[in-house]
Amino acid sequence: MKDKRKRIALFGGSFDPPHAAHIDIIFKLADKFDKVIVLPAHISPFKPKAKTAKADDRVAMLESVGFPENVKISHFELKQEGVSYTYLTAAHYAQKFPDAKLYFVIGSDGLAGLEDWKNADVLAATVRFYVIGREGFAVDDARVAELEAKGFRIKVSKLTCADVSSSAVKVA
Repeated sequence: MKDKRKRIALFGGSFDPPHAAHIDIIFKLADKFDKVIVLPAHISPFKPKAKTAKADDRVAMLESVGFPENVKISHFELKQEGVSYTYLTAAHYAQKFPDAKLYFVIGSDGLAGLEDWKNADVLAATVRFYVIGREGFAVDDARVAELEAKGFRIKVSKLTCADVSSSAVKVA
C-alpha cells in the first residue's frame, strides 16, 4: 500500500542572493513534492558572521521568481532571534504538519558534516534528508550507509544542481 501522507520538502539557506541553482532546485522540488517550503535563514549556522542582505530584500527576490502554487516562502527562521538552527525549524514544521512526511533538502556536499549539525539526533528523528547531487561532490554510498546506521533517514535524489554559491555571484 502506498503511503498517502503529504510529502513536504524544507529547503533552507541564506539565499543571499538566490541564484539560478537555487531557483532550478525549487522548481524541480515543486514537481516532486506536495509542498515546498523555502526557508531563508535569519543567521546561517554555517556563516554566523556573514553580512547578509536585509531579510525583506531576500524574501522579495525569492517572491519575484513566480514559483508554482505549491512553493511557499517562509518567514519562520527570519522571525527567530539568533542563529537559524535546522532542528528547531524541523520541529516547528513537524508540529504544524503532524501527518506529513518531512524532507530536509541538502546538497551532496552536506553529507560530510551532517552529524555535526546542532542537535543532529533530534533532527534525524524529525525529518528525512533529501540529498541532491551537487556538481563536484559525488554522493558517497558508504557515507550514506554510515549516517543511516546512526539513525539518519536519507533519500538520495536523482536530481542534480550546478556548484554555484551565493557568495560567488555577489558583486564586490
